[in-house]
Amino acid sequence: MKPNLIPNPNPNQNANPNPSPNPKPNPISNPNRIGKALLYLLFLSYVCVALNIILFKTIPLTSLFADRFFDLRSINLVPLRTIIGYLQEPVDIEKALVNIGGNIGIFVPLGLFVFYIGGPKSFGRQISFLFLTTLFLEVAQYALALGSSDVDDILLNAAGGAIGIRIGQAMKRTFEDPNRLLLAHVVFLCAAGLAGIAAIAQVDGRLLPFSASRTVFIEENPEIMGDLREAEADMVGRLLSIDEDALILQTSSKMRTGRNSSIAGEERVTVALDASAKMVIRRVRSEKNRVVSHYEEGSLPKLQALMNGKESAPAVRVWLSGDKSLVADAVLVSEIERDHSTRPPPMKSKAP
Repeated sequence: MKPNLIPNPNPNQNANPNPSPNPKPNPISNPNRIGKALLYLLFLSYVCVALNIILFKTIPLTSLFADRFFDLRSINLVPLRTIIGYLQEPVDIEKALVNIGGNIGIFVPLGLFVFYIGGPKSFGRQISFLFLTTLFLEVAQYALALGSSDVDDILLNAAGGAIGIRIGQAMKRTFEDPNRLLLAHVVFLCAAGLAGIAAIAQVDGRLLPFSASRTVFIEENPEIMGDLREAEADMVGRLLSIDEDALILQTSSKMRTGRNSSIAGEERVTVALDASAKMVIRRVRSEKNRVVSHYEEGSLPKLQALMNGKESAPAVRVWLSGDKSLVADAVLVSEIERDHSTRPPPMKSKAP
């Protein structure tokens, strides 16, 4: 008897009716995707902490919503002046290390992240991006009147970013496998984050976004202000110059009348200075969770000495005489004290 040689009309009837030649991988089981998600989460946390430290280290974020009239700016455009000041002034070595080392260390994670996502971009382009980033933050700090802007901060931040890039390059040479390289970045950022949080909590815990500490505003010698109320000042701006007869300020005031002229888009006003005008100097400093405003009696020599060597004009508020003429009845000049110099600047006597 011959076997049945009739072909099967449906040869695939026993095969899988829904073949899946390219099954999609389970995202939960993909370590590369999980690692990248964790890396970006760590970077986002780092950005929140870094912005709080860079922008609100002197004038805290809470002051923007408090009933305070901080409009303080200072700027240093001379490279290495602040760094040399830290090293030459008889200050606590801890403060010098915190300011110099902190400005370097805070940009190391950013440099590492820029290298990781930058791919084949050159070292010069990555450094340029870091430089522009820190420059933008310093400009924003000055524009928002959140404290002192310093070219030395830019240099130190850029140095920290360069260190981060070099660390990333060393990791890439050590770990050729992409997954192991990603894991190395995650581990490094976790370790750096824990070390950074511990250091910040030790130095100034209020700089941490999740800190429970509250900023306390302290006024020293507020009686010097007498009946003056900052909210009632007639003019607000920057003090450009002052002599025994008048002061010149760049206004951002509620009052825009009198002898003024538009110079390069900036309005300048000359205000006569009454011989009996009250002068007050306010020096603002940040001490961990405290913002201290120290008031002292001012004088023409003191105000002129305060302005000497300043790259930026100090903030000023002017109260005019009762008839609203451009004659100053009282003047309040505010400045931010650097961490390495909490004492009033010495008086400079002019040679005869």
